[in-house]
Parts: sequence; C-alpha cells; structure tokens
Amino acid sequence: MHALQRRFEAEIRDMVEVCHSLAQRQYTTSHGGNVSWRVGPETVLITPTMLNKGKIRFDDIVVVGMDRKTRFAAAGRRATGEVPIHLGIFEKRPDVASIIHAHPPWMTALALLRPELLAQPYLPEPIVEVGPVASLDYAQPLTEALARSFDPAIQTHNAFLMRNHGAVMLSIAGVQRCFELLEMMEVAAKSIAIAEMLGGAKRLNRAQIRGLNEPMRIRNLRLPGAPGKVKDLADLF
Repeated sequence: MHALQRRFEAEIRDMVEVCHSLAQRQYTTSHGGNVSWRVGPETVLITPTMLNKGKIRFDDIVVVGMDRKTRFAAAGRRATGEVPIHLGIFEKRPDVASIIHAHPPWMTALALLRPELLAQPYLPEPIVEVGPVASLDYAQPLTEALARSFDPAIQTHNAFLMRNHGAVMLSIAGVQRCFELLEMMEVAAKSIAIAEMLGGAKRLNRAQIRGLNEPMRIRNLRLPGAPGKVKDLADLF
C-alpha cells in the first residue's frame, strides 16, 4: 500500500462506498460522474477517469495536489477529466470538503427543461440543509469553461444544476454527507416534478422562509455558501 493510501485509508474506503451507492441508485452510469474529497490543505482524493463507479476499488482512487499534479495513481489510472471543476471549487471555497458530480434522473430531467424549479423554496428540509440549487448555463464537459461557469454562484450556493448535463453537490463534511445531500435533492426534485404534473407546486412565502432560520440555529446548521456570504435564507429565494 502506498504511503498516501495508508494515510487516508478510511477516507478512500468511504469514497469507494459512495461510488458504489451512486451506481446502485443509477445516479451515475457507464463512465459518468466524479467524486472528490479534500483531505488536507493541498491534498485531494478523486475518482479516476473512464471507470464505472460501481466497479471502483480501493486502488483506483487517485491522489492529486491543489497544483493539479498527481501525487499517486495506480498503474493504468489517472484522475477524472473534470479535475478543473473540483479543484476550481476547492480553490474558491476553502470551506468545502467534498464534491459529487452525478446525473441523478430527476435532477437531470429538471436540468434539461426546468432548472429554475430547484431554486424555489418548496420543502423545508432541502431549504435548510442545502439551500437553492443554482442553474448554470451549458458548457462543454472537460473544459475550463465548464469550471468557470460555477463562478457567479459559487460563493452563495452549495448545489448546482448544469443545463443539459447533471448536478453538482458540495459539502463542508466528507463524501458520505455529500451523498446524503445529493440524495435529498434528488427526492425533492422528484416530488416537485410530480407536483408540477399534478397542477403546480406551491412555494413557501418569504415569512415562512425566514421562519426556517430558527430551526437552522437550533440544529447548528450553516447558511448556504461561503462563510458570511449569506445573511438570511430569505435573501436567496
């Protein structure tokens, strides 16, 4: 076992488990999606390119530096081509610990047609645990342009829909928590889409949104975005 693998053994095992969960729920298919975890100021664990997430094993996880240089990769493995997205977010959001990019079916359906729906205040739990989901204009995968598309919303949002592409979730905790938040938003997307089909989802009003600041305080939850960038939940909706 490489020294870096030994040092971050528990974190790598968590990443493998999350990758398998993504595949089992069909949040990723074929070679799609990628996962990263910043485990030190200059050290990032990240999934490899061209490998189904359901087949990822311990030795497949790549270690890269914030300088984009590979610190460890097993023979035949290299980091996902979406390294610019992951490291770009980590650079701009030092508070973020983990990132998942995936294609969960309901969120991706909204990314194709109605991305603005996930930016609306419908359900209390997604509001307080994730906040609104920002909609990003389409940009070609594996490009710096796609990485830059996050810039306008990166300081105030923790979740993103990339038009005609998929979803990105950020967490200030590890990859297991990041997966939980992605799963929450996928279920919310399904509920909202069904409500729209049945006649239209009903939004919470501004006073009701402001009222959610109190349970956030009680549960010691942070507001979305970088520390200090958002003062009140109602300001985001």
